[in-house]
Amino acid sequence: MQKSYEDIFQRKSDHIKPGLERMQAALTHLPQLKNHIAPSMLIGGTNGKGSTAVYLWNVLVKQGYRVGLYTSPHVVKFEERFVVNNQWATKGQILLMIEELRASLPNAVYEDLSFFEIATLIALLFFKENKTDVNVVEVGLGGRFDATNALDPVVSVITSIDLDHEEYLGSDLINIFKEKLGIARSKKPLILGSLKNLNQEKVQEIVAELNRSGVVVKRLEQDEREQASSESWFLEGEGKPKFLKFPRTWAAYPNFKKKAFLLALTAYREYLISQNNEEKNHHIDDQFIDFSAHNFELKYPNCYLGRFQHLELTVKSPELPQGKKASFILDVCHNPAGIKTLIAETRKSPWYLGVKRHGVLVSILRDKDYEAMLRLLASEFSPIVFFSCESPRALHLEKNNQSVLENLVVTENFTKALGVIQSQGFDQKSPVVICGSVYALGEVITAVNAYPESGFFKSLEPLLGEISL
Repeated sequence: MQKSYEDIFQRKSDHIKPGLERMQAALTHLPQLKNHIAPSMLIGGTNGKGSTAVYLWNVLVKQGYRVGLYTSPHVVKFEERFVVNNQWATKGQILLMIEELRASLPNAVYEDLSFFEIATLIALLFFKENKTDVNVVEVGLGGRFDATNALDPVVSVITSIDLDHEEYLGSDLINIFKEKLGIARSKKPLILGSLKNLNQEKVQEIVAELNRSGVVVKRLEQDEREQASSESWFLEGEGKPKFLKFPRTWAAYPNFKKKAFLLALTAYREYLISQNNEEKNHHIDDQFIDFSAHNFELKYPNCYLGRFQHLELTVKSPELPQGKKASFILDVCHNPAGIKTLIAETRKSPWYLGVKRHGVLVSILRDKDYEAMLRLLASEFSPIVFFSCESPRALHLEKNNQSVLENLVVTENFTKALGVIQSQGFDQKSPVVICGSVYALGEVITAVNAYPESGFFKSLEPLLGEISL
């Protein structure tokens, strides 16, 4: 048996291969999967997919289900992508599943699979072996031609629509919306997150067409009535809108997490209806937010690291061998829409001191709209210190490069970027933001020894880390 993931990781350098024909070909040779996959829920969209998937996993586990969770990309370890209840897939298990795929598939079929397609098949094998009741599956890219769409979901969710992966999806938001709608199924519920940034006349036309085709569409939007608070939302799609409001226990959570939790609860509700589970369905018929928000403490698997997350870091140096405490906010935002959400949440935070009173360390992948991302960051943060991560897709900028942004400080790696911020003095009351890509956040968490070895972490507790400069 092979001892590493080299066989599949080398495929990551290939171009993304849209299309379902390879997955369908593989599944025809894997009858143990095709005929025995537990009901699945697909979570698609531009931003917020991971949050919604993890909250839905939380809710289902709490209600006694055996739940598979498949997310991407991983933050630090490949194994993070595959979770059943409180258990990750181990490296040994994954290598055995790769061997099973090699043995079961004709060589031509196996060799034609992309990295993400093999990862998706590993997830399905892991779920089958662990006898899951239901699976929560995050879509990789787009929807219609994504490997996860080879499943037949009982519930589909689209969290948001914005610009990302334009080389594959284009730059027209309505066309991106239509592409992601490929995960919808006739006679099955489709839950839509806020689409306020899209042409509403065209959205209404598309929703009407979906309803005519048999898709059961539900829309979750923030309540924008003048007298409504930012905590109030409503659900459309079942006659009179259902108004929802969070309890005070959720006051400390960022708004984007509240929205993801509502989407997750709505998906859970629709799943129960689809399964005709009257016993559990009555709990959430009228007040299905309180049902979950008051009854369990959220915990997250490591695949959810870096979502507006506090890091308390001890920074040691020859001048300060005992170390100095510093506060950071980690966020995996990786496109302009994600940066806008980061800025909005920063401004609402109790530690916020004002515009350009907080610094930012940022690392971006070269296939992203990095100029737009940097300009957005410059409107709120100062100084802006850029560093390159070790990903083959990493963006590298020349030092003293002022063509993108004035006063941009360019460094080679995270440690040197941290040194720049340290030279300007740390202030625990003025957290520094670290953002730009999942890959960069993974490197940062590893560098400061803040990775939760248990594989899980509690929702509001900060990560604790230490680094020597």
